[in-house]
Amino acid sequence: MRINSFKNGLVLIGLIFMLTISGCKNKKTDINSNDKNENKVAEDSNANSKQADYLSDFEFAFDTLKTYYPFFDVNKKLNDIDFLSMHDEFKSWISECKNDDEFFDTMDEILSYANNGHTNMVPIEEGNFFHTIYFDSTFNPELKRISETYENPLVKERYKIVADYKLENDAHEGSGEKETSNVIAKDYVDGRIAYIKVKEMRIKRDKDIEVLNKYLDKIKNYDALIIDIQGNPGGDSTYWQDYLIPKITNRPLTQNVYSFMKKGKIFEDIFELYGYEDVTEDVMEELDFPEVTSEIAKKFDKYSFEAITVEPSEKSINFGGNIYLLVDRDVFSSAEALASFAKETGFATLVGEKTGGDGIGTDPYQVDLPKTGFVMRFPKELGITERGVIDELEKTTPDIKIISNEENINEDSKKKVLEIEDENAEKYMNKAS
Repeated sequence: MRINSFKNGLVLIGLIFMLTISGCKNKKTDINSNDKNENKVAEDSNANSKQADYLSDFEFAFDTLKTYYPFFDVNKKLNDIDFLSMHDEFKSWISECKNDDEFFDTMDEILSYANNGHTNMVPIEEGNFFHTIYFDSTFNPELKRISETYENPLVKERYKIVADYKLENDAHEGSGEKETSNVIAKDYVDGRIAYIKVKEMRIKRDKDIEVLNKYLDKIKNYDALIIDIQGNPGGDSTYWQDYLIPKITNRPLTQNVYSFMKKGKIFEDIFELYGYEDVTEDVMEELDFPEVTSEIAKKFDKYSFEAITVEPSEKSINFGGNIYLLVDRDVFSSAEALASFAKETGFATLVGEKTGGDGIGTDPYQVDLPKTGFVMRFPKELGITERGVIDELEKTTPDIKIISNEENINEDSKKKVLEIEDENAEKYMNKAS
């Protein structure tokens, strides 16, 4: 399961940085240097103490990423950014911060230079959400530890964590109307081409399933099915692993994936839980990845192999027609996982743009900053497909690329499917005659 809070990458980052956190980078010049009263001294002392806390938490966060973060090399290749070399510059920004809001915003901006949608400071309004979804993860010590992070007294106060778990959980149930609006199910061409749109891979999906079941049961003999995940930022991978694909497919599907991680104390439970093994020269030789992948993967300490298998459910429509998955640059996280799975297994023909990546792996890790109680989130695995493709580096390339603008990509993708299906129908008619 992956929970995603997608952010834009490097576009206009310098301008955004100046506009959003100028208070941290611009020196103040309107202070009366002759004001020496006791209140001023107390304020200065408090400010110095806060700044020391900010710098301490920055160093803690930076060292944590330096030890565990998997995508520094990917960022260099894609964006020509050497994150670790920017330490002193980042530190100078933090040294200008005068209050908690400025520190949080500056830290979040620093993390945006990693150019990864799973790397960010957790907003205050999302704390209860993360505490809730991981609260009952007794079967998984990794996820349970994330929930327990929010029970740390300083973090609990910072994020205003609700004491009563039931009340907290009920607050995130969401209304039925909201859940229903997450999906669209209708014919694209009456009686011939079915269309479903999934906006997010939601955890709470009872209403989605109700709508989709009713429609999918009706279209099982159609010529084609369009599954539209363009713009889908992700959510929970079980949405498609446990429901959507099992409801549709007429055969078992398996994708083999690899996860590479850096060693360290905070990941020891994960290595044991998922059966990670040491990365050695012999292992890399046996895996025989492409050179660009091997150059990066060999720097990691541990790796694991997983076969992701999805089988038809008892209530599967066993769809025998053509399946098309519409994708674009905003497909990310668990939606990206679906795109990668669909392409590698042949479940669907992908139509649209190259995706946003970072779909192979488990939930991003979260650590609390000791002095301020803010929480930082970051991915922990370098995900690699069976073909040896680093998902975050190369993303998922569609089988049929659509050259279009942001406004028209969705309609142009659907028109391409119609064009293909019309050609198929014409060939069938000619053959029959």
